[in-house]
Amino acid sequence: MTADFASAWAELESERAVLVEHVRSLGDQGRQPGVPGGLSPLATIEHLARTEKMYQGWIEKAAASNGAGDPKPNFIYRMVRKRMHSAKAVPTTPGLTPATDFDLDEAAGNWAQIRQVLESPLKQLAEAGRAFRHPVFGRMGADDYISLTRAHIHYHRQRMP
Repeated sequence: MTADFASAWAELESERAVLVEHVRSLGDQGRQPGVPGGLSPLATIEHLARTEKMYQGWIEKAAASNGAGDPKPNFIYRMVRKRMHSAKAVPTTPGLTPATDFDLDEAAGNWAQIRQVLESPLKQLAEAGRAFRHPVFGRMGADDYISLTRAHIHYHRQRMP
């Protein structure tokens, strides 16, 4: 499981870095929403960081207690992950939506830092084949988290210029 996790995590990190560089390449256009009613590319970086930060407590709690059972995400997880591949609007929690744009380097740094914090407890859960409990999606394993996070990045990338 460790090699699989390491490979999947490296791929996820690569996708983060590519997205940040894409937003950087947009310059001032990065402050304009890619689709009507959507987030600007710059605000998207902060939104993705906030979203991943939301998972921190659930993941750390599960890792400290040897997990919340076997991974078994529910139908809502599968529905949301599938919907993200369509790039159609998906509602989000208000606290995860930045009210204003942020400095790209600051937002990207926050996102990288959150990833550093999440890597070890997720790896621990992956090695044990255990899950953390998400309040809406049920028991998620590290691979479920990575899959959903990749879909989330893909969703936002499709909605950018």
